[in-house]
Amino acid sequence: MAIGHTGANANVSQQAGAGGSGLDGADGGNGGSSRLTNAVNAISPGGDVTESQNSIGGAGGDSDTGTGGSGGVAFVTFGLDTITDPHPAAAVTLTDAATGGSGGNTGQAGAAGQGGNATATTTLNMGTTQGQAGVHVTAQGGAGGSGLVANDAGRGGNAVALATVTASTLNVSAQANGGNSAASSGLAGIAAAVVQATAGSSGSIGAQAYAGNSAGPVTGDSALITSSLGADDSGGLYAVASHGAALSPAAPPQGVYSVADVIARPDVTLLETALMLDGSTLDPAFGANPDILASGLMGGAHGTGTDGTSVTSTETVNVAIDPTILADPAMLAVTFYAPFSNQDAGVTDISLRISAAGETYTQDFSNVADAAAYFANDLLPLGDLASGPLSEAPFDLQFVLGVTAAGASSQFGFGIVVGIATDLPAGTLGALHP
Repeated sequence: MAIGHTGANANVSQQAGAGGSGLDGADGGNGGSSRLTNAVNAISPGGDVTESQNSIGGAGGDSDTGTGGSGGVAFVTFGLDTITDPHPAAAVTLTDAATGGSGGNTGQAGAAGQGGNATATTTLNMGTTQGQAGVHVTAQGGAGGSGLVANDAGRGGNAVALATVTASTLNVSAQANGGNSAASSGLAGIAAAVVQATAGSSGSIGAQAYAGNSAGPVTGDSALITSSLGADDSGGLYAVASHGAALSPAAPPQGVYSVADVIARPDVTLLETALMLDGSTLDPAFGANPDILASGLMGGAHGTGTDGTSVTSTETVNVAIDPTILADPAMLAVTFYAPFSNQDAGVTDISLRISAAGETYTQDFSNVADAAAYFANDLLPLGDLASGPLSEAPFDLQFVLGVTAAGASSQFGFGIVVGIATDLPAGTLGALHP
């Protein structure tokens, strides 16, 4: 415990032990788990309080011919409610981090160990009439171990970062990074970052999710959201990035959220089912055997506060593509589907920016009706992956959505599918690279 008149700091860091190595066919030992729950306490009536927790899982042990040990999981949880405190701190800064242990390696035919999962959860309630809050939550999944061949590589650990904050003024961020894997699609760690915040006067919030990197033509993906809050405003951000997963780890929360959700190399059968449930279909231009690189969901929202306060939320989805190892490179294309909205009159501007290899395509709309018509299952060719600038080297394909709204609970969003369009008329030009 730390006590101070004008300020107090309390910090703790814990790292679990590593698993032992396995020799002559023995498996590597699993890394130890690390768990921290409200392990710090700082008190400074009317002053500044700073508290941090850092939880690190142990690394999995290596094996020469057996199986590598799994990385240890890491949990960190912190909850603070100052509402009933007769002498609360004027400002509270909380930093919580969880890092999963790396998986153990293997030198022969055995499988490498998987990276440890990481979960960081922070809750702070200072009420909306007092207090300045700074909350920063980070989760890092452990890297999967390496094997003699890529298919023996271990799965990257998943990462979840959650922040729930109420204060007069606030600055809140949550970042989740999935663990890397040297194996093919499906083994990189999933990342999910969720922020829920209520501000009495003002605030800024951000959520970032980075899936772990993986081998293949789509090496990684990320989802980022930033927004602000006005007076008496409650808002939520939901960012998820996954690589090769069949579905996102969880459906978006109920209610009005800003969302950026991206899946690299999704399961095509499940994607087609999801499109059907939304009243859409996969565009015929993707051919009989679709090569889908990514799918996702993007949407911006105003919080539930007072009408009239203009708020802009920015959602960014990034897909890292290596065209040099695509089996059948052709036209890179995106299709938009199932636009959704709430309190349409409150949305005053919707902007879209798509960029890759130094070129940018933009669209801007001043009302929901025009935007919904544009994002209703239309295919947009972007550029040829067999020749030209998009074929020469790995690049990032980035989508940036900006939604400006002045009405409480106003929202607009849509789904996206990125893939290789093989059935297009001859001479079709790309919007980014003709």
